[in-house]
Amino acid sequence: MSALLSSWQLNSTRTWSRIAGATAVLIGCTVLLGWVFNIPFLKSVSSGLVPMKANTAIAFVFTGIALWLLNDERATQRRFRVAQICALAVFLLGFLTLSEYIFGWNLGIDQFLFRDATPSSVIYFPGRMAPSSAFCFFMVGIAFWLISRSRRYLLTQIIALMVLLIALLVLAGYLYGVPSLYGVVFTSVALHTAFTFLIVSIGILLVRPKRGLMACNYRKWSWWGDGTTIFTCRLPHSIACGLVTTERSRTRAVRDRVRISAICSVKYHHVCGPGLGGTPIHSTAQTLDGGKHNPHSRIAKAAIIAYSMDY
Repeated sequence: MSALLSSWQLNSTRTWSRIAGATAVLIGCTVLLGWVFNIPFLKSVSSGLVPMKANTAIAFVFTGIALWLLNDERATQRRFRVAQICALAVFLLGFLTLSEYIFGWNLGIDQFLFRDATPSSVIYFPGRMAPSSAFCFFMVGIAFWLISRSRRYLLTQIIALMVLLIALLVLAGYLYGVPSLYGVVFTSVALHTAFTFLIVSIGILLVRPKRGLMACNYRKWSWWGDGTTIFTCRLPHSIACGLVTTERSRTRAVRDRVRISAICSVKYHHVCGPGLGGTPIHSTAQTLDGGKHNPHSRIAKAAIIAYSMDY
């Protein structure tokens, strides 16, 4: 019975890894359709966000195919050879793009298939993926090659964790409005690029769940009682809960700061009188803590009105 349960756990974990590979292929093909038919919505999540480059989409297609094929340790030699070719393509795209950035080259691969119509005044290198994206593809290609050739699963999973960390930093930059986390002066990582890297890194970790670092996490989580592994259940949940908790803490801190500012403004109004205190109160409510469209500024205004009714 335990052997059957362990086999079910292994198949379930690898199914999630295959889903990650299929998702990468789907996102890559969708973006490529956007480039073929010039549909901005398919190239970027929103009109105000950075589009995914064509080379990035092509690399994700190869990444998803390799991730799908490497999930079976008893696969035929032909399937492993196809996975190695896809891994080599991903590695070369990342390596050559990094070389362009490091040595100042223009190898002609950035707009080989599609011409980027973005004005040159907006971006310095039309069609070129961001350095962090190129580095992630470089590392993912190495990870796939290690899985298919040398079986160095520990190093492979460390590489996947590095890609996972980069993807989380980029997503955090978009979530909290910190441009320095998802881009540099001349280029940025697209939002759905970071999301796809997050999925791919988790998929790589789940390729060999009984080897390397994952062997420590491959055991039954008793709360579920159905053989679901700890890692499969807890990692996405932990990431989501961490981001939500951080956002709530930030919102609570902003709200507390607004209330303190409102009280200080009311005290100033009480000391200086209505004629002198009106301007700083309005400034505190509108500009200091988020502007007129921020719900926290309405809290500040309500607090000021409540306190001012005594005068």
